[in-house]
Amino acid sequence: MKHYSDERIELITKGDAVFIKCRKPIELKNINEILSTMPRLMISNFSGLRDAIIKANFEEVHIGAYKPMIELEISKDEMMAHLKLNMIKENYSANEEQIISDIITLLQIEQISVGILSEVFSQPMELQKKILIAQGTPPIPGTDAKLSYFTLSKKKPEFKTGGGVDHFEINLIDPINSGDWLGEKTFATEGIAGKTVKGNEIPAKSGKDLKLKYDSETVQLQMVGDSKAVLKAKINGAVSVVNQEIRVEQHLVIGGNVDYSTGNINFDGFVTVKGSVEDCFSVIGTKDVAILGNMGVGAVALIESKDGSVSITGGINGKGSGVIKAGKNIYLKYCNEAQIVAEGIVQIGAYAYDADIQASKVILMKNGSKVVGGKIIAKHQIISGVIGNQFERETNIQVIGFDRTQMKQELDNVQVYYLDVIERANKIKRQLDIFHVNLDKLDEKATNTYHIMQREFDKIIIEMTNIKLNFRTPINPAVA
Repeated sequence: MKHYSDERIELITKGDAVFIKCRKPIELKNINEILSTMPRLMISNFSGLRDAIIKANFEEVHIGAYKPMIELEISKDEMMAHLKLNMIKENYSANEEQIISDIITLLQIEQISVGILSEVFSQPMELQKKILIAQGTPPIPGTDAKLSYFTLSKKKPEFKTGGGVDHFEINLIDPINSGDWLGEKTFATEGIAGKTVKGNEIPAKSGKDLKLKYDSETVQLQMVGDSKAVLKAKINGAVSVVNQEIRVEQHLVIGGNVDYSTGNINFDGFVTVKGSVEDCFSVIGTKDVAILGNMGVGAVALIESKDGSVSITGGINGKGSGVIKAGKNIYLKYCNEAQIVAEGIVQIGAYAYDADIQASKVILMKNGSKVVGGKIIAKHQIISGVIGNQFERETNIQVIGFDRTQMKQELDNVQVYYLDVIERANKIKRQLDIFHVNLDKLDEKATNTYHIMQREFDKIIIEMTNIKLNFRTPINPAVA
C-alpha cells in the first residue's frame, strides 16, 4: 500500500513492513517532516534510509515497521496495561467514537478485565504517548500476629521525701488473682489475594505467626472470637517470667505481723508480709520476699529469699543479731547492727551503722548517705556519701575486685560458645522463613517438621538469654 508519494520519494507498506523509494535526493529533515504526519510509520533501519536518500536510484529499501493505529502493551507481570494511539489530532477528532469502540474491543480480545481506568474514556486522550488504561490489584499481605504480656514492675527502689517524712518504696512482687489478664495474642491474618489486569489471582503472603509463651499449669488460654486469644491466671499468686514463659507462682500474703500467731514462715514461692517480723522469728521464701511495714524489722532470726530478692520497706535495726540473705538483691531503707548477705546488690536508702554486709555491690542511695562502723565486703563496688566517722569505731571497707586475666578468658570462652549458638539460631531461622512462606502448601509431614524446628528455635533463644543473664556481661552478636 502506498502511503505517500511526490516527485522525490514514495513510502510503501507491505504487511507490517515499511519501504522507501527515492527518485531524487532529499534532506533528512524533509523526511522527518513527512513522517511526522504518519505516526504509524516507525523507522528502525536508519542506515538504509540514509543510503536510499543519498543514492536516489528509486530502489525499494526496507526502513522500518508499520504500527497498528491502537497499540496495547501489557507488562510482564500483567499488573499494568498501556495504550498508545498512533495517529494525528485530525484522525482522532474525526473518529473519536470509533476509536473508543476499537479500544474496548481490543481490551476484550486481550482479556483485560480488571482495573480498567474508565476515566481515560471521559476525556480527550493524548496521542503518540503511553496511556495507562488498566492496573491490576496488588495482593495485600496479612498482618503478623501481635503479642502483649503483663508488665512486671521495675525492681527499682525510690527514696522520696515529702511532708518531712522519708519514704522508701519498691514494688518487688506483682500479685495476681485467678482470672486476671496476663497477656494476649492477636492472630496473624491470611492477607488478601490480588489480581492481574487479566484477572489472574496473585496469592497474598500470610502474616507471621507468633507463639504465646506461658506455663500451662498456672496460666490458661482462652479464645476471644476468631481473632484473639487471652492468657488468664488460673490461681491467685504472683506473676513471674521464667525462661521467657509467663507464669503465676505461689504467693503467701501475711496480712499483719509475723509473730506467735503465724509462727515462722518457710514457703515455696513469693512472700509478702504487710506488717513487720517480730524479733527471733524468721521468714524464708524461695522467691522474692517483701516486708511492707513502715516500722521495719528488728532482731529477726532470718529473712531470706533463696532464689530472689528481699525488700524491707522500713529497714532493719538488727540489735546485733538480725540476719537477711538473698539469692539476688536486698533493698532496705536503712541498716543498723545487722548481718546482710546478697549474691547481687545491696541497696540501702539512707545509712548503714555497725552492719556486716557482703554483696557484689553495695549502694547507698540518698544524698548524704553514710556508712559508719561495721564491715562491708563487696566484689565490685561500694557507693556512699560518707564512709567512716572519726568519733565512731572503725569502719572496714573492702572491694575484692576481680582477676582481669581470668575474667577475659571466661568472656572469650562465652563469646565463642555464644557465636556457635547464634549460628545455629540463624540456620534454623532461615529454614523457618522458607517454611513460613509456604505454610499453606505444607503436607502433614512438613508441618510437623516446621513445628519441631520452631520449638528448637525457641529453646535456642532461651539458651541465648540465659547466657547473657548468667554471665552478666554484654555480648554483642544477635540473631539476624
